[in-house]
Parts: sequence; structure tokens; C-alpha cells
Amino acid sequence: MSTPKVLDLVLETSTNPGTGAFVLNGAPTGRRSFATALAEGGDVYYYAEDGSQAEWGVGALEVGAVNTLTRQTILGNTSAGRNPLNFTTEVRVYSGLPGDRIAPLNADGTLSLASPAEEDDSETAPTTNGHVNASTRWRPPSASWSKPSRPTAPQPTSKKPG
Repeated sequence: MSTPKVLDLVLETSTNPGTGAFVLNGAPTGRRSFATALAEGGDVYYYAEDGSQAEWGVGALEVGAVNTLTRQTILGNTSAGRNPLNFTTEVRVYSGLPGDRIAPLNADGTLSLASPAEEDDSETAPTTNGHVNASTRWRPPSASWSKPSRPTAPQPTSKKPG
């Protein structure tokens, strides 16, 4: 699987897909189709919802006479699972980045990617809602990391003239 893409302003419908691939019906006015946004096809993040249930994940877009989005990895659904939902009515399918794939920003809008800390040898990672906090200074105990050496300036010698 390649790195999934997020496609801007993409929205299509699919009719009665069950638990299989979404056969895409085209975009409404003001939106783009998956095929317009990614003519060569490929892996995309998607959401699918029918008004009473929703799922999100990574799908493989196949562009052709009939455009389809095949579910590859279900990242979540409104039934708190990771299985494909059985959609029996018209479904809205669109591209968006799931929340657990977004790096949290600091209050000032910056992203912290801290280097491993020498001083923290704890066995467990600090977490928030089950996710490792990327801005902490924790490193897993099995990680191989050593403090980078810093060049030092030559030290003056004290030779007496002689």
C-alpha cells in the first residue's frame, strides 16, 4: 500500500455498497469526483456515511469506465469497530484525514518533535487517550540512541616561553 492521499473538495455518492467496494456515482455541483482529483488512482483516506452510521479508512481508488473505491484498511467506525459497515442505502463518500492521523499542534500553532531525552528511562510512554504524546521527551527503552558529540574548540596551551 502506498502513502494515502487526502483529496480536496471530493464528494461522491455510492448506492447500496453493502460491505464491498464503493461504486462511485459522480460528484454534485461544486465538488470534485475522486477520479478528477486523482486521475491515476491510488490510495486515499476516505469517510463514508449514510446519515445513521459512518466509517473511515484507507481505500484504493480504481479509475476506469466505472470508478470504484475499494476498502483496504478500516481505521474506525461509529460502531466502535474496525470492520466494514453494511451500507444498504445511498452513501456519501468523501476524502478527509482522520483525527488520529493528524499531528497535534502546540497552543502557538507549532509542531514539537522532541528529540529523545537522556534523563527519561521510563518503561512506558506518556499517553493521552491511548496515543503517545509526540511532544514528550520519552524514548522507548529499546531505542538505540546516543547523545550526539559536539565539536569542542581547541584548548589553549600554557607554554612558557623558553
